Amino acid sequence: MKRPCIFFLAMVVVLMTVGISPPVAGADGDETLRAYYRHCIDTCIRKLDNKARYIDSGSAVLQREALRAAMKKVFFRQYREPLVDRMVRDRVARKPYKVEYYLDRQFYRVIHPRLALR
Repeated sequence: MKRPCIFFLAMVVVLMTVGISPPVAGADGDETLRAYYRHCIDTCIRKLDNKARYIDSGSAVLQREALRAAMKKVFFRQYREPLVDRMVRDRVARKPYKVEYYLDRQFYRVIHPRLALR
């Protein structure tokens, strides 16, 4: 009876030690994170470039969305490195939807939503 109890307690201690230890982030970890964020920004720029091609559309809605995409594309290109620095500082999760959400928030923080809709 004593043996399983000791084994169980030892396993709990090992699991708690592994679970509590903070991840070590060195220079290599930061650089891979920065490379990931740069890749995400480049992917967003490519997507926005495709959307911006609808600027000559007959639809007013598509023209407005194409204009907004063009503005975002210019913003992301111009502020690529500061955005990467902010994402590292704010510890944005390595999930594409979280990075895109963060980038959208930064864009609309700088560009007022009403200006982006015109």
